Amino acid sequence: MEGKLARDGSIDNFFSSCREILLNFLNNHFPVVIEYAVQLPHIAAVAQINYDEWSLRARSMLIQYANQLELPDRYSCTI
Repeated sequence: MEGKLARDGSIDNFFSSCREILLNFLNNHFPVVIEYAVQLPHIAAVAQINYDEWSLRARSMLIQYANQLELPDRYSCTI
């Protein structure tokens, strides 16, 4: 529900909690970051973070697909 509020600003209709769970997972846990330590002479290791372009595109495609899925709205999920 927090994701829907963040995207739309309000909730004025039923929404799919199934979709929200999937979108939340994709946004928060789909791996798009490559993190590694860089060791420089006379300096402690520094964490280097890069974003993987393929993973970013894949996540974007999955989010678009998830938004197009016909899923039951929240009211139907509780019946």
